[in-house]
Amino acid sequence: MKEMIDSEHENIVIVSHGITLHLLFSMWIGLKFEQLTKFGTWGMAGGVSKLLLNDNGRREIQYLNNLSFQSHK
Repeated sequence: MKEMIDSEHENIVIVSHGITLHLLFSMWIGLKFEQLTKFGTWGMAGGVSKLLLNDNGRREIQYLNNLSFQSHK
């Protein structure tokens, strides 16, 4: 997490499995490990999420598990 936040790159792409994304999203919003039994998120297969670090240091999730790019046949 620290490496991502301290990175000079404007965009970082992460490809992962659902449980790892659950931990990443939780860490992003500042949940403690002990809180994961009460709160959580889930990464859908093929889902796209956008996490944003504002100039003032505020961490935001702009969208989570977006699947709108898939055709709905």
